[in-house]
Amino acid sequence: MKPMARKINASEYQKRRNEILNAAQGLILSKGYNQMSIQDILDALQISKGAFYHYFDSKNTVLHAMIERMMDQAKESLLPILEEQDVPAMKKLEQYFSAVSNWKITQKQYIMSLLQVWYNDDNLILREKQTAIGREVLTPLLEKIIRQGIEEGTIHTAFPECISRVVINLILDLGNSFGKSLLSLASEADKHQRERCYQEMKRMNDTYTDAIERVLGISSHTLVLINDDTLKQWVLP
Repeated sequence: MKPMARKINASEYQKRRNEILNAAQGLILSKGYNQMSIQDILDALQISKGAFYHYFDSKNTVLHAMIERMMDQAKESLLPILEEQDVPAMKKLEQYFSAVSNWKITQKQYIMSLLQVWYNDDNLILREKQTAIGREVLTPLLEKIIRQGIEEGTIHTAFPECISRVVINLILDLGNSFGKSLLSLASEADKHQRERCYQEMKRMNDTYTDAIERVLGISSHTLVLINDDTLKQWVLP
């Protein structure tokens, strides 16, 4: 008689997998991706190599899974917008950008902690992977809104797929620019330094908003990528 295959508890499997991802995320923050080793993860969780390889093939697959998990969380906040019935595309576009901004604010503590190592050369792979996955996740969602806008006559472009990629690239680049501005702002920065940082981020936000409006063929001052209150939350102590 053949031995019975062991049943896998899906809930328990996901729980253990997330524990490894959480440990890896903490190690990346403290050491950087290149310096982090699989042994570091094993030591942090007090698990064996066999236990680790039951969930992941390598350090690289851990990294990929960690970023995918973050993007899945962002996607979950955007899907309800696409599923709304009888909502004009321009309204959905506004909700789309608002949802992205609000999701990042909920991740503010993690993002601010990560900035110190995020732009380090040691984490170049991490940045490139997250940008690629972000583009892959966000572009098709935005494309649906743009196609709806074309049908309604409020968005004017003959290339919805390509334009969606252009807009997402602009948004991702704006996020990187914001990150570098925040990185230059020390935790002990005074009120005047924070005000300068806010004004710099506001100028960037206005510039990228204008560019996206032009790409989509919509009227100037129609979109709000990030509102002033959200911008101020990023530069608060």
